[in-house]
Amino acid sequence: MLESDGDKFSLPIKELRTVVPAIGGRVKVLAGEYFGKVGTLKKVNFDQYTAQIEIDSSGNSSKSIITNLPYEQFSKIYV
Repeated sequence: MLESDGDKFSLPIKELRTVVPAIGGRVKVLAGEYFGKVGTLKKVNFDQYTAQIEIDSSGNSSKSIITNLPYEQFSKIYV
């Protein structure tokens, strides 16, 4: 069931469908350790249904984090 809270929506994660952008595309993390973070798609692992994401650095750190995430944990950012 879809519930509205102003301009935001709450959906069960099992109802989401990931849109994987082209390499170099921007993504938002939807679940897991990096929830809410934004990053760049670096590589897609088709056989494992995962992708390598470079999470944008934040705060005092100038070092970015590269992690592998399952498709269901991120999605393309539409600008």
